[in-house]
Amino acid sequence: MLIGFSVGNYKSFKETVTLSMVASSITEEEPELDTNNVFEINHKLKLLKTAAIYGANSSGKSNLIAAINFMKWFVLNSSKETQVSEAIDVEAFRLSTETEKEPSFFEIVFLLEGKTFRYGFEVNAREVVSEWLFQADDSEEKMLFERDHDTNLLSSKTFRKDQVWFTEKDNKGATDLYSLVEYKVGKDASFEDDYIIGKYGAIPFIGNFKELIG
Repeated sequence: MLIGFSVGNYKSFKETVTLSMVASSITEEEPELDTNNVFEINHKLKLLKTAAIYGANSSGKSNLIAAINFMKWFVLNSSKETQVSEAIDVEAFRLSTETEKEPSFFEIVFLLEGKTFRYGFEVNAREVVSEWLFQADDSEEKMLFERDHDTNLLSSKTFRKDQVWFTEKDNKGATDLYSLVEYKVGKDASFEDDYIIGKYGAIPFIGNFKELIG
C-alpha cells in the first residue's frame, strides 16, 4: 500500500518532489468526503484512497507517472544478468548544469503486511550509485539494507587485501563471494582505480527487491 513516492533529477523534475498519500488533519464540511476518501491504518496514520493530479499540458503530469513506472520496471528487471552491460535508460533533468552529471533519485514509502518500509535508489546511465531499505519502528527507522557505491574507502591505506570482499552473479544468476586476496595485486596498486575499471569484477546493479524484504 502506497504511502508516498519521491523523485528527483528525472525528466522535468529537477528538485526532489514527493507525492504523499498521507491524509492531512483537515475535516470537510461534508462528512461523506472524509468517510469515502480516507481510511485509518492506525491511530497515527490515515491514508487517502485516491489522489488527483492537475496541471497544464507539458507541466509534468505524465513524467510523474513515468517516474513511478521506471522505478517499478527497474526493480523488476535490473537484477537480470542480461541487463548488466547495457546502459540504463534513465533521463536526468537536462536544463541545468547542476544536475546533468548527478544521479536520478527514486524512493517509495509503503505498507506491507502491517509494516512500513522506505526503499529507494539513485541511478545514472552507467550504474546504481546508491540503494537503501529501511523499516519504520515506532518513531525510528531500522536500516535493513544500504549500499553506497562510493569507493573512496577502497584503499590499501584503509584495508588489508583479505578484508576486501566482492559479490558477483554468474550468467545463471548465482552469486559468488570472493576476496581481493585471491588476486595478484601490486604493492603500489590502487584498489579503487582497479575496481572501477573492472579488474576485480563485481559490476554494480540493483538486487532482487523481494528478497530484501523477506
